[in-house]
Amino acid sequence: MSAVFFVILPLILLVTLGFMLAKFAVLGKQDWIGVERLGFNLLIPALIINAIYQSDLSLKASGLYISVLILAILFIGFSP
Repeated sequence: MSAVFFVILPLILLVTLGFMLAKFAVLGKQDWIGVERLGFNLLIPALIINAIYQSDLSLKASGLYISVLILAILFIGFSP
């Protein structure tokens, strides 16, 4: 549970920071477009990739999740 919390926490903080900057009009309207593109196209994916890189993806840790994912894909793929 704490691992999930530390993966999601930076994303929540980044979105909260952006919301506060927009609410208090720290940047102009034109500048804000560039900041949004930077955040959504670079910063958030970088945080997600970093979290995936640091996570334990061994079969022992994620075997159950992988098997359930495969079963769900097969079930959806072969259902009429």
